Amino acid sequence: MSSIGPIYCETPVGAFLFPAEPINFYSNAIIVLFGLVALAYAVKRRFSADISVLALLLALTGVGSFLWHGFRTPLSLALDVVPGLLFLFLFVYAWSRRVYGVLASLGLLVGFLGLTYALSFVSESVLPMQGPPLGVVLAVLISAGYLSVLSIQRFGSVGYVAILSVISSLIAFGFRTLDLYTCTVIPFGTHFLWHVFLSLGAALGVLFLMLVDSSRKL
Repeated sequence: MSSIGPIYCETPVGAFLFPAEPINFYSNAIIVLFGLVALAYAVKRRFSADISVLALLLALTGVGSFLWHGFRTPLSLALDVVPGLLFLFLFVYAWSRRVYGVLASLGLLVGFLGLTYALSFVSESVLPMQGPPLGVVLAVLISAGYLSVLSIQRFGSVGYVAILSVISSLIAFGFRTLDLYTCTVIPFGTHFLWHVFLSLGAALGVLFLMLVDSSRKL
């Protein structure tokens, strides 16, 4: 079994043919599709640059994940993880910037990074988990919950799209965590559903930003 990076139900034992993890590999198509559709729409409607960059990062995350589940090399793992983290950090900033000003949003982003590090350190010491550290999930929940309340107050029903984004991401985290526990029942596991629901959550997040910007133009 590959000792590089995370292990999934589909991770092969010993030598493997391409793609290393077929279901996990092909399910990345939905990530790339969401990203490219969002990017095309953002460019066509001339939304702000941060929305286009987020859409591009979403598509690149899918490409990186294709490479990771296809080859399982250190480089492909980095190409999977880095765009995803950049998407998360930029989305937190873009979301908070639409609620606050630029400086306050930068402060919130720094606070989010600090909270993520602190909670991840504690959670990994107390309760190590499969998938993203529990601390990251808690930091996202705290930040997203706070921004969701402010978004509903400021943008009305549009704010509920952000909540749907968070819910979809939480469902994804559940499937990512359960993967290795389902191998005997589902041989290929549930990691592919992490791809589906996390990319849906990301796409809903981008849609939320688009709706906010569109409402400001009316």
